[in-house]
Amino acid sequence: IYTRSEERVQVAAIVFALLASISFAFYNFTSKKLASYNIGTVISFSSLLIFPIVLLLSFFYEEWPVMEEIQLKSVIALLYLVIIGSVVALLIWMYLLKIYPMNKVVPFSLLTPVFGCIINAIIFNETIEINTLLGGLVIIIGLMIIELKRKYVRKEL
Repeated sequence: IYTRSEERVQVAAIVFALLASISFAFYNFTSKKLASYNIGTVISFSSLLIFPIVLLLSFFYEEWPVMEEIQLKSVIALLYLVIIGSVVALLIWMYLLKIYPMNKVVPFSLLTPVFGCIINAIIFNETIEINTLLGGLVIIIGLMIIELKRKYVRKEL
């Protein structure tokens, strides 16, 4: 039996999940259009737009740590997010969108949480729970089904 507040949280979670899906679809369509431009320019311009907004939100909603409290693992994680998780990943993503149709590239974005969990386990020595492993396996099997179906459909034609 759920209380009213728990029901509201569940409804909010569903609404936010739907909004995230719509935003991700919009992002992919926009990325496909932007793939014809210089990718470095796109990254630089988007960073210039996003940085002040995120800094302002961070200032109001987070406690700013004292520099002595920052751990090396946190710095490594931040560098990974900025360099590998953002710049390199976006360069690869835009390149793939430039040379392949979107319906071939987008399904592989589902591997993002799988790689995120693996990187977390490596950097922070975290254990991966069985439900996380099963979720990753479901994602990988789903991608295999998509690719196998594409090959089967091509052979039929």
